Amino acid sequence: MSDDQSLRDRVLVLESRLIELKDRIEKPPKPPLWKRIVSWEMLRNLMVVVGIPAAGWGAYTVLDEQLISQKALERQARLSIASAELAELQSFNEGVFIQQAQDNDRVAFAKTEAQRGRVERLTKNLVAFWQDYPEELTRSEKTTLAEALLGLQQTDTALAVANTVDETAMGPIWQGDMDLLRGRILFARGPAQDPDAARDALRAALAHAETHPDDGVRLGLMEKYAAVRLQNEIWLDTRCSDVVPIADFLQTLVDDADPEGGVDEVREVTLRVLDAHARQCPDS
Repeated sequence: MSDDQSLRDRVLVLESRLIELKDRIEKPPKPPLWKRIVSWEMLRNLMVVVGIPAAGWGAYTVLDEQLISQKALERQARLSIASAELAELQSFNEGVFIQQAQDNDRVAFAKTEAQRGRVERLTKNLVAFWQDYPEELTRSEKTTLAEALLGLQQTDTALAVANTVDETAMGPIWQGDMDLLRGRILFARGPAQDPDAARDALRAALAHAETHPDDGVRLGLMEKYAAVRLQNEIWLDTRCSDVVPIADFLQTLVDDADPEGGVDEVREVTLRVLDAHARQCPDS
């Protein structure tokens, strides 16, 4: 090979390398995937929200991980809001229950009506959260939400919420109270009203109460459940002949109760219900 040919070959090689180098200079390397996914504005906002140093976000190099992180942040934020709203709703429910227990039904009704708009907004937000994250709410939080929905006559949603409570490890007290809640929902006016199913639920509550080993607790639960059953039958204007056995059973529990037992806390309610029955069915 002549010297001229060898020189031309080396020049061609150098030219090709120069062209390759020129292409590299004119075409900067692509940024990492996370930089292409997350804008600086989004990254800045996320850092402000969660207080994580910017360097920490270098680990988010996969789209799925970034989306999961955003969903986790949204879930945590909504959980925090839901907890505050549930606390407010629980406080409202307790206020109404206290007035009802003190025989101040008019005060309880006025309190409910005065706060109806706020309660409706709270329940709407919490139902949306429950639908998105059904496992996040505890038993007591779900029953709080169900009670509020019951008060708003949204009984179909109230029943759906109550039915998502995990009852597998419940003892007779909690199990009976869940049956009681379902019975009250099914008795109440609304789209889920089903008196026969409500009666079945309250029979189940009594059956659970009968299994409790403590005599005082057992009688107290049975009295509470029977009083709720009789109260709702009176409200439904059930025939006197059909409710007399319930009233007699309840009166027997009152007559046989040990004053030092576990029935005193529901006694005033029981006596009011029996009085209402006596006025509605004077010949019974």
